Amino acid sequence: MSDVQLEVGSGKAPTSLGNGRRRRRKWTMVAVPPVLLVTMYVAFQELTVQYGFPLGYLLAFSLYWGLWCVAVPVAVLGTRGVLGLFRSPQPQTAQLGIATQFALWWPLAAPLVFVFLPHIAATSATVVVASVVLGIVIGITEEVLWRGVYVTLFADNVWLNTIYPSLAFAL
Repeated sequence: MSDVQLEVGSGKAPTSLGNGRRRRRKWTMVAVPPVLLVTMYVAFQELTVQYGFPLGYLLAFSLYWGLWCVAVPVAVLGTRGVLGLFRSPQPQTAQLGIATQFALWWPLAAPLVFVFLPHIAATSATVVVASVVLGIVIGITEEVLWRGVYVTLFADNVWLNTIYPSLAFAL
């Protein structure tokens, strides 16, 4: 992939001052998935051996969330750029039809109703609170990395803003 191909995905004319930085940010995010996969494979293996399960496993996930899902997006987009991902000019889900709403909400509602709620009485408050907090942290941080950064940098390139990060996330 050439620098020109990366710039075409931005939808903006290259500028002499911002062109080099924009190109580096894009190449960085093209390189992130393979580097992430290798480093996290090693981290999960080594931290689990070093600290046992579940501590090593949780430490590896903390590394993933802190380094890859928070620090990398902030380094690439800046703090304002990451915070800007949470602003929407209008609530877009309100415009969706009932069938689309159902398709979006059932993956959340079904496990909540059929798995979480039936078992909540037998679960300690600590586990429930930890599950809710982790669910929120995981959901937000992974969306920032795997969706927000790629859609921002490669706005007009469906391969790099949707397909590539989706395949990498699936691995």
